[in-house]
Amino acid sequence: MPPRVLLVDDERDFVDALAARLELRGMEVLVAYDGDQALVRLEEQDADVAVLDIQLPGRSGLELIAEVRAARPLTQVVMLTGRSSLSTAVDGMKRGALDYLVKPVDIEVLEAAIRAAAERRSSQTESRRMIEAGRLLMLGHLARGVAHEISNPVNNMVTAAEWMLDLLDELDPAACKDKDELASSAAVVRDNGMRCKDIVLRLLTFCGAGDPRARDVSLAALLGEILERRAERVRSLGVAVDLDLAPDLPPVHAAVAELDEALSALVDNALDAMDPAGGQACPAAEAAPKDLPKAETPPPSRKPRTRRLRITGRAGAGGLGLEVADTGRGMAPEVLPNIFTPFYSTKESGQGVGLGLAIAQRVIHSLGGEITATSAPGEGATFTVRLPV
Repeated sequence: MPPRVLLVDDERDFVDALAARLELRGMEVLVAYDGDQALVRLEEQDADVAVLDIQLPGRSGLELIAEVRAARPLTQVVMLTGRSSLSTAVDGMKRGALDYLVKPVDIEVLEAAIRAAAERRSSQTESRRMIEAGRLLMLGHLARGVAHEISNPVNNMVTAAEWMLDLLDELDPAACKDKDELASSAAVVRDNGMRCKDIVLRLLTFCGAGDPRARDVSLAALLGEILERRAERVRSLGVAVDLDLAPDLPPVHAAVAELDEALSALVDNALDAMDPAGGQACPAAEAAPKDLPKAETPPPSRKPRTRRLRITGRAGAGGLGLEVADTGRGMAPEVLPNIFTPFYSTKESGQGVGLGLAIAQRVIHSLGGEITATSAPGEGATFTVRLPV
């Protein structure tokens, strides 16, 4: 993935020319002409590397380093200045800068410094994801233990409530004027207990401790449950959902928990791609058009695309085909080959560990099927699952 670079310099002609040269070398470039504008750019979009001029109006580049690291902790900083000063370099390094270059800087030297900084950013991101994956594993063990501890008292509560309802059903209303109220309260206890049992079951499924036995699963029923569990998020995002499954769709012979996990990952991935607050799925899709001049005047606003999640299912001689398509950001060509790699993610640290699609692929392959994806920047993505029946 090409690095995204933020250039901060008050010499507009210099920074615009530098941005054009870096773009020709395959980089995505953001430009700011002072410290305040730089922080606004970082609030709007993350950057792998920030190249800061030391002499800036309002605040110096040295003062800006701390604010950049506070806004985007993983953004690497390279200092650029017209003055060669060892003390300035040392001060910048103490504040968190990775490198120090002196104007006029050779474009090859600057490119090498930016790519080295981007590599360091990538390494730090992967390290954080590995740490988060370890924490999730520990959380899974803890959740499994908690689920088992909760399961027994919840089962007792549901059994007791059903027993109370049986007794009340046999009771003469004349003998107890509050019979209806007691029955209503017992029903509330029973229904909420059943809800707790359902939550425990989902928790065990999340931890990989669900029922491993395979059985015939109706995709229509399973996808309906998956979408129902995400109904609130679908509404909040304003996503229109089209569930188009052929009425003669055959069942899939699989462990319910595993198939639920795989299809849930595909649905969640689609919703993430259409969530403006979600992780960066395709930097190229949100880049400024190349033919626009570098100016402070924003480009004309475009009519927002309708957010739509479309799930289609058809059966044929070769088996069952399922498509999950979204109208989200799409993926850049260099991202697409990596999406099923464990721990690979374009989201910021803390928003995902890159396991969802990897688990989906593992489950589909274990069923003797295949999963592929097609996408383009700004055009959404379509995941196609083929399963034997």
